This record gives sequence, structure tokens and C-alpha cells, in this order.
Amino acid sequence: MGRVVVVLFVLPSLLALADMDSEEFLYIKARKPQCYCPPIHLLPVCSDHSCPTTSIQHHPNLKQVCSDRRLTCKSKSTEYPQRRQIRMSNRRSQRLICGSCGIMGWFEVFTLWLSLYSISFTFLPLFVVLDWKRRGSADGFSSINYVLPLLTMCCWYRHGLMTNDNVNIYLNLVNLVVFSFYTLAFAYYQPIRKYLYIQVISLVFTIYSIIQYVDGHQEHEKPDVMASVAAATQIISLFGGVNDIIRAISLKTTEYIPASIQFGIFALTLQWTFYGIAVQNYYIAAANVAGLLVNVVTLGLYFVYPPKTWVVPLFGVGGTGKKRD
Repeated sequence: MGRVVVVLFVLPSLLALADMDSEEFLYIKARKPQCYCPPIHLLPVCSDHSCPTTSIQHHPNLKQVCSDRRLTCKSKSTEYPQRRQIRMSNRRSQRLICGSCGIMGWFEVFTLWLSLYSISFTFLPLFVVLDWKRRGSADGFSSINYVLPLLTMCCWYRHGLMTNDNVNIYLNLVNLVVFSFYTLAFAYYQPIRKYLYIQVISLVFTIYSIIQYVDGHQEHEKPDVMASVAAATQIISLFGGVNDIIRAISLKTTEYIPASIQFGIFALTLQWTFYGIAVQNYYIAAANVAGLLVNVVTLGLYFVYPPKTWVVPLFGVGGTGKKRD
């Protein structure tokens, strides 16, 4: 089982990173005609997000769109009727997705895998909701793990809108809808909702304050400011995990920390750390390294304070007490 987990979660990351350093020309063969774009290290990069579209002299079939940091291959003759996009998140080496050929590099495969896995991970707390339904109450559980992530998702969603990053836009939009459902489910099964109301009101006020703060900067500064704020909120959202650690130590049990979610968090943050390093987005990398550290400490608590009524998968600890009703 452990080997399967390693292959499933780590191998795509290693393959993506190994493929990132190639600086060869990329030729994509289609039926008619042949698609071609030069490697990214031969193309100029515009650092000004607000500059207009400019032509690239050595490659007349290419135009640079500085506002969203993308290069778009556009047809200027019958020789180049295809349309391509090269993502600009990493200036050293990029891969091309050819719409007509359907060929993807390892990094695009890894990005697609990471997006799908992130969305599937979003649905893991459904098992917790089913547990609330079986118990008839969410008493003993914390709502902070469902409210705080909404703040981070809102920030990364707005950053995606600013940079035209479809991964950030669609991924966080789905997450926002799903985690809003979890918050409502918690409110339904929680008999004491006072603290939840305080958290939700604080969330709305904080989001409004962040929007006002970011909008107060120059237009070309907004994406970077939004990214730094999003990374900061992601680190702050770790308070939910820290709160679980404190409660587990206080209660001397990890009974209320679902193991499936912790294993999922480990695989997810590890891959997002690889992604952040690969695309040289150190906001993403730093936030996920911090999350990884909190997650490792939480996993270690299963050995120190094992759950009383269930056995931790893979670790095989816990389950010595009376089964839950």
C-alpha cells in the first residue's frame, strides 16, 4: 500500500521536475500543417504587466501579450494556421499545448493531475459530514477548518482573475462552492453556533479589507500584492491545523482529527510545493512548505495520542476504546 501511495503521488511530481530543464526546440507534428514554436529561453520577456502587445522581430509568427504574461502563436501566413499558447509562469523552460495535435508535455500533465487531485481532495470532508449525520451532531468538531480556507480560496481566486490563470480561477471557484456547503452543514449539525457566526462575520470583513488594500496599489503592482496576501492567508489558515494539534494534546487523543484528510493534505501540499518550485512561484512554495510542517506534526500525534474508537489507516494505531455510537 505504501509503495502504491509513493508511486501515485510522488512520481508525477518527479517526472514533471525532470522535464522542466530541457531547453531543446519543441516540434509538434500535426497532419496538416506542422506546428512550431521556439523555446522560451530564446524569447524576450516583458516585466511590465501593463504594456501593450508587442511583436517579436525574430519570430514574426509570435506576439507577446504582456498583460497576462502569456505568449500566443498567431497565424500570419498559411504556414502557421495553428494557434498556440506558452504559459509564462517559468521563464527558463516552458511546454506547449497544441490544440489540434493534443500533445502535452510532462509539466502540463502534472498540472492537470494536480488540478484534478486538488478538486478530488476537496470532497474528502464529505465523510466528516456523513459522520455528523450518523452522530446527529457536529459537537466536538471545529468549524475553523472550514471557514479559514474560504479566506485563502477567495484570495487565490482573485489573484487568478488578475493574472488570467485558469488553474487558480476554476480550482478555487469549485473549492469555494464546496467549502461553503461544508460550513452550512456544520451550522446545521452544530447545536451551538455562536462561534461559527463570529467566524463568518470576521471572514466577510477580512475579505472586504483585503480587496480595499490591494485596490489601493498601482495597477501593475496589484497581482504581486494579491499573491503575497494570498500566501500570507494560506499560512494564517494553518491556525486551524495548529488548533487541532492543541486540542489533541489537551484531550490526549486524535479522535476528532480524520486521518484520511491528513494523508490527503500531506500528498496535496507536497505536490503543490513541487509545483511552486518548478514554476518559480515562491509564494506558493513557501505557503505549502509551512502547511507540510504542520501536517507532519499532526500525523506524528497519531502515534503519541492515538484515537480511541478507530484505527488509523497505514499506521495501524488506535481503536482500543469503546466504539462510537
